[in-house]
Amino acid sequence: MTALRLKTVPGNATAVAVVLGVLLLGLFFGLAAALLPWFLVLLLVFVPTAFVASAAMPWLGLLLAIALVFEVLPNALVPALPLAGGRLQGYDLLLIYLGALYLLRLGVKGTFKPLVDLGPFRWPLFYLLVMMMLSLINGVWFQRNEFALTEARTVLAWLILPLAVAFLDGEKGQKRLFIATLVFGVIVALFVSIQSAFDVRIMSAARIESLDRQNYDVTRSIAGGGVYLIAFALFYFLNALTDRPSRFWWLLPLIALVLMGLAVQFGRGVWVASSLGLLVSAFIHRGFAGAGRVVLIGGLILSLLVVGLSVVRPRAADALADRVLGIGSEIRTGSSFAWRQIENAQAIRAIARSPLTGVGQGGEYKLAIKYEGSFAIDSWYIHNSYLYFPLKMGIFAVLIPFTFIGAFFYLARDVLRRRPPPKDRAFLGALLGAFIVPVLTSFTQPEWSATQGIAALAIFMALMLLYRQRLIANAKGSPAL
Repeated sequence: MTALRLKTVPGNATAVAVVLGVLLLGLFFGLAAALLPWFLVLLLVFVPTAFVASAAMPWLGLLLAIALVFEVLPNALVPALPLAGGRLQGYDLLLIYLGALYLLRLGVKGTFKPLVDLGPFRWPLFYLLVMMMLSLINGVWFQRNEFALTEARTVLAWLILPLAVAFLDGEKGQKRLFIATLVFGVIVALFVSIQSAFDVRIMSAARIESLDRQNYDVTRSIAGGGVYLIAFALFYFLNALTDRPSRFWWLLPLIALVLMGLAVQFGRGVWVASSLGLLVSAFIHRGFAGAGRVVLIGGLILSLLVVGLSVVRPRAADALADRVLGIGSEIRTGSSFAWRQIENAQAIRAIARSPLTGVGQGGEYKLAIKYEGSFAIDSWYIHNSYLYFPLKMGIFAVLIPFTFIGAFFYLARDVLRRRPPPKDRAFLGALLGAFIVPVLTSFTQPEWSATQGIAALAIFMALMLLYRQRLIANAKGSPAL
């Protein structure tokens, strides 16, 4: 009997500990619910759950981080940590955490495969890392730039590329990332449409403003880098509709929604780039004939959308017409385009003064001018992504974005040469077309130096790389797609 009792004591002690733990947790959350605001209680539940789930299923943690980047989930759910005048956002913390998990997994396995798994993106990432470190050292220790770490923080978004390759490999992983990108694009389109229609704020970091002096009563809702997820969803749905016209009953509403999400940006540069991206997407999908069909279908749906807006919100339809018809005059005499030209000229002069090192991360290169649309970081912020690299890192960094672009199109060429299944060409066309959009808009938008822009580019690169891995695996005798 004594032996029996001794054997059961550990089990009883464990049960008692579990019960006491549950009671203490219940007491803690009960008191928290009674004494703390609801959002703090939600925070206490959400953060531990997210980090535990990420440890168990890193791919889920990565998709959660991406959702936070594009504000599909409110950033307020995860705390931000102060950092040298700026803040590390919740998605930054989660990406760092996932990166540490990945390094731990590599250490346990005793193998180091990122250089192989990243394919042609390994050298652009290494190039970027080296130049960023030198620029950060210059900005912090030599130039004493106040916002050096704040500006450099955006590089953390590049972790999405290696982490996606690590945690979303294989057929299931690639499909998860593809579906998540589509869903997030639709959600972002829905959010910005609601923000524009009702002049409310859902996405805390998004710009919501009056369109211009002439259309002051029309609300412009800007999705940032989320607009590229919208473009990807639009291109894919249009391609899918040409493949399966019988599915129009659910594809047409989705196309109308993402078109609306694209329209309420009121960004002429985005519209022009998206039009070119759509042509590329349709051509890759079904050649010249397919491009004609997609343009016809897209134009018809857009016309119906404009007609519907004219009935429901005539001022929004008028503003769309003004923006489209004003593209030429904006290029010739527009204040926004002219200011960007002045900004570029100031950046070029700053590069000429410090060609080897640049001004460093957070380095100021222009005087902040008070004008409609100016903001606090105006003195060191630059819209032209391609000038950002030589401006902040020196002329040796000028090729960084072009090495990424070259690697992407090298992969695309290799994928197309492998003759992917016809059913996958809708996806490939949408991916190529969507990638072209930020590549073009980066001449007037900071997509290579802003968190959401980098995240969108990294997602597109990861999708292409993962799809190529699937083709190679299938060629070696893996199960069919």
